[in-house]
Amino acid sequence: MSSIHISQLANDICLFKLDMPGKSANVLTDQVYADLDEAISQLESNPPRGLILVSAKPGIYVAGADLVKISSNLDWPDDKIHAFCDHGRGIMSSFSQMPTVSVAAIHGVCVGGGLELTLWCDQRIAADHRRTLLGLPEVKLGLVPGWAGTVLLPRMIGLEPAVRLATSGDLVGAAESLSLGMVSQVVPQEELVDSAVQLIESELESGAYVERRRSLRGPVTNMPESTESLRRETIEAIHNNHDVGPSAARQVLDHMIDSAGKSLEEACESEKSVFASVWGSAENRGLLHYFFLDERAKKTRP
Repeated sequence: MSSIHISQLANDICLFKLDMPGKSANVLTDQVYADLDEAISQLESNPPRGLILVSAKPGIYVAGADLVKISSNLDWPDDKIHAFCDHGRGIMSSFSQMPTVSVAAIHGVCVGGGLELTLWCDQRIAADHRRTLLGLPEVKLGLVPGWAGTVLLPRMIGLEPAVRLATSGDLVGAAESLSLGMVSQVVPQEELVDSAVQLIESELESGAYVERRRSLRGPVTNMPESTESLRRETIEAIHNNHDVGPSAARQVLDHMIDSAGKSLEEACESEKSVFASVWGSAENRGLLHYFFLDERAKKTRP
């Protein structure tokens, strides 16, 4: 059974519904990627005018990467890690290459790889609900985003706020996501799909999505006055944040500042190298071990 269900709305707009069979949350497993790839391939032969990406899971959009797979392959060589990044990013980036306006309609937790998936869409809207949380928490596991999260986010919201999010692992609610520019609208949950349809029609009429795609392929345009001040301040914040892996957070910081002037493709290559450098490190292994122990303890608490 596929984890992607496609249905047609009016005016040649397609609804992409993520729903992992038998699971309470959507996670980016190999099977989900295969289902995504197949579903996208089906649409590429006859692209719709618009596509809305939603989740069928209550309170969960996409919970991120498959940590079981990661923890089982911490001894992978660099070429396998690079292929892991290329594969996921290649499928996600398909949304930005089709002649179709794509909108991620987010309700619930949308973090890590889940957020990266939405960043490849043309627009994002969020449900006005306390369970809607967005962020890149990879550094809390001694990892870094590997599917262009550190590349796309600064090109959308500016380098400084993107660096602060990626190096802290903090999650932000719907209202803050809107103020940062991570989403373009916050609407009641029951209006998510209708609002996404209206946004698609607006984007098609204005053609704004075409220019947005073009600009994202270049360097970061919204830069702070001093990247060295940003670097110093962020290093201090990392030092004071005991919830993150300091080595991974510092790697993210240096990569994001140093690749801000590069093209999208060049910055993605830099991200991939950083991803491989922290994968399987002592910090990564320790934080993953602690994460799984904590998850097991939560299930046994009365």
